[in-house]
Amino acid sequence: MNSTPQPVATKESLPSRWILSAAFTAAFLAAVLVSSQIQLSMIDHGHDWWRIFAWQLVGWGFWVPVAPWLLGVGARLSRSQLRSSLWWLREAATALGLTTLHLLLAAGTFTVLQPYLPVDSYTFIESVFRSCASWFHIDLLIYCVGLTIGYGLGGYRKARASELRESQLETELARAQLETLRLQIQPHFLFNTLHSVAALVRRKSNDRALEMLIGLSELLRSTLDRSERSLVPLSEDLDFVRRYIELQRARFADRLSADIDVADDCLEQPVPNFLLQPLVENAIRHGIARRAAPGHLVIRARLEEHRLRIEIADNGVGLPEGFESNGHQGLGLSNTRSRLHQLYGERASLAVRNRLTGGVVAVVTLPAEPDPATAPNVATEAIAGQRVSVG
Repeated sequence: MNSTPQPVATKESLPSRWILSAAFTAAFLAAVLVSSQIQLSMIDHGHDWWRIFAWQLVGWGFWVPVAPWLLGVGARLSRSQLRSSLWWLREAATALGLTTLHLLLAAGTFTVLQPYLPVDSYTFIESVFRSCASWFHIDLLIYCVGLTIGYGLGGYRKARASELRESQLETELARAQLETLRLQIQPHFLFNTLHSVAALVRRKSNDRALEMLIGLSELLRSTLDRSERSLVPLSEDLDFVRRYIELQRARFADRLSADIDVADDCLEQPVPNFLLQPLVENAIRHGIARRAAPGHLVIRARLEEHRLRIEIADNGVGLPEGFESNGHQGLGLSNTRSRLHQLYGERASLAVRNRLTGGVVAVVTLPAEPDPATAPNVATEAIAGQRVSVG
């Protein structure tokens, strides 16, 4: 499993196409409104509205191609680090140059169009002074508005990038923790199984020991095939635990039997990889193995109000006095509880209690997927049948 955080992709520039579209719309509306206001205020002068509109459209439209740069400057200002004096001088010189160019363009347009004919006409020099008086304060306002919008959008993008980076880091941390917990299961399970094989060898039960070693080899092979996934279908985990029970029957012979009773609509529900095996191992090792009478194990799964409920029950010796499920530090239970918390938070739970008829039952509840086929990281294999007996 790759636990290296991937870099968060961020764009230095804001989406220019959207900015240009918004800026053109604003310039066009401003030209229409100002032209109409001028025409209405001097309605008896005989001015041509289209001349006034063309003059205003050139004046306002100048800032359309400049808008991406202006918002980009505002976005860069949103960064926390201080800018150098050279940066400020460069940006101020650029702003002054653009303003001068705009005033000259507005004056030239005014001179060519002469929008106040037939009442007044202006030379280019007169148009320059008139443009400075008419446009300079508007240019200053446009600069302030553009920088403010760019600053706000830059801060928003920065916050979104920070949230995405934190989310990725949290995801990678959770994956690393799950990987650590998963790796704890395998040596623990392997140690206990090999310990059982050694016990059979000491008792001269060589045939059973060989049978357990062959079963262990097959089980480890299937473990390698599925070890990279965090979630698997319940059917796949049941198939694995059924092989594990068959392996244990080589040790207990006729003293161990099991029933797997799972509803059809539960088989494809995603569950944590290797969820059942530690709980079944606990039931056999701490419950059934400690009594002389035959032991029976029941694994049951049902969907109850959008939740998957799984029970692993045994008829063993029961829990010791003073046992507290949440405070128990055994590897199987604590590991399972930690993995459930990493994957589901407070939406999943594990409870262990004595049965009224004797023995112990472990109950796992998980949120159910409405459409298990779309759940991430889940294979599609399923074991056939609704009820399976082992032994």
